[in-house]
Amino acid sequence: MIARLQASRARRLSERLTQQLTPAQTVVWTALLIVMVLFPTIVSSSRFIDTAVTYGIFAIALYGLGLLYGQTNYLSIAHSALMGMGAYTAAILFVQLGFGFWAALPLSALLAMAAAVLLGYPALRVSGYHFVIVTFAACELFVLATRNLGGAEARSGLTGGAQGLDVTEPVGAIFGQSFDINLELEPFYYLVLAFLLIAMVAAQLLIGSRLGRTFRAIRENEALARSIGVRANFYKILAFGISGVFAGVAGALFAYKLRHIAPDLFNSFEGVELALMVLLGGSRRLMGPLVGAIIVGFLPEVLDVAGIGLTPFQRQIVFGLLLVAVIILLPHGLVAGIADLYSYLKRSLAETLRPPPGSSPPPSEPAAPPNGDTLAAGDAEQRGAT
Repeated sequence: MIARLQASRARRLSERLTQQLTPAQTVVWTALLIVMVLFPTIVSSSRFIDTAVTYGIFAIALYGLGLLYGQTNYLSIAHSALMGMGAYTAAILFVQLGFGFWAALPLSALLAMAAAVLLGYPALRVSGYHFVIVTFAACELFVLATRNLGGAEARSGLTGGAQGLDVTEPVGAIFGQSFDINLELEPFYYLVLAFLLIAMVAAQLLIGSRLGRTFRAIRENEALARSIGVRANFYKILAFGISGVFAGVAGALFAYKLRHIAPDLFNSFEGVELALMVLLGGSRRLMGPLVGAIIVGFLPEVLDVAGIGLTPFQRQIVFGLLLVAVIILLPHGLVAGIADLYSYLKRSLAETLRPPPGSSPPPSEPAAPPNGDTLAAGDAEQRGAT
């Protein structure tokens, strides 16, 4: 009985995840998943695998930011600070209490969620560019707090001051599989990939749920939503808190990936870069945050391989121009733009192959009977009846 109930729930979950996929989308997702799973065997350079690990962690936070921006239309710059909250929580629990990754992970997610709720309560009272400015300031306040917490003794304080904290132990083994990034990079890649897939599934389920529909109702017409009894402020803060869970998980993974964290890793520029990824890929398509992370992460690497190296300053210029171009030409992101282009080409092809108006196909001849005897017998019966 329990097994049948679990199988029924799994079937309903699978239907909810795939019911909105067209055949073309199914093919694209299948190909992308195959590439992600086989990526360490496809590339020969550990540099590309390391980049994939880093931006895979960022993509986990992006699905929280995409949920916030895509469903409520609030773009936050503070998600780098929320990642920092998760990273510092994991590092402090390790340094002070000896907690391993798996024990610190849920606490990192919960504290990042609490920080997002505390930030969201005053920040969500404004909107548009004012909200972006408030979250930008919150990000800088986080950097200042972690750098100076403890005053003159900040280095020996809770956050380690400007020099940060060290995480000297790897992620705890699962079924005998070690995730020590200093020994081998591939197991940690697949760990990040597993968390990324969980984040994608969770985001899709939230978007398709009643809660996601409430978020979209507030996004489309907040005054109308309030008029029918929706507590808009509560749900906006809830969306901010849920997005903080994604950032907290990403931050804990980031701390164990780097083995050392410092305040400047989570400054406002990193928050702008996260926002750039969401805007590039798009926040209202499931593939959008992932595509944004791939573009921002691998574009400099591909240019380096092609012999077009970029300095950090040039990289900021290129990404700035790319962001402006996407906002002007593709306001809903690259994935939505490609989907719209595909739909347009599909309609154009259908209209081209459609016969011109006024031309009707020639009348079809009546089908010949399988044999003449049957027709003769039928005619004889009709004449006899007449």
